[in-house]
Amino acid sequence: MNNKKQQIIVQLFGKWYDLTEFSEYHPGGKEILEKLNGKDGTDNFYEAGHLSNHAVLQHLSRLPIIEKPKL
Repeated sequence: MNNKKQQIIVQLFGKWYDLTEFSEYHPGGKEILEKLNGKDGTDNFYEAGHLSNHAVLQHLSRLPIIEKPKL
C-alpha cells in the first residue's frame, strides 16, 4: 500500500507554495487546497479575508516556496 501524500502546490502572489503538510491543518479544510492544486489561489486568498489577518500572513511566510511546477 502506498501512503505517500498527494503533493499540493498552489500559487499565491506569483510564488508557488508547497501546501502538502499544511493542508492537514488548514482551518477551512484540506479539500479547499486540493481544489486549488496546480492553480493560482490568490483571488481565493483575498476572498477568504486572509490578507488582513496578520497570523495568516506570518504563517504563509514560513511555508516552503518552490520552483514553478511542471503542470
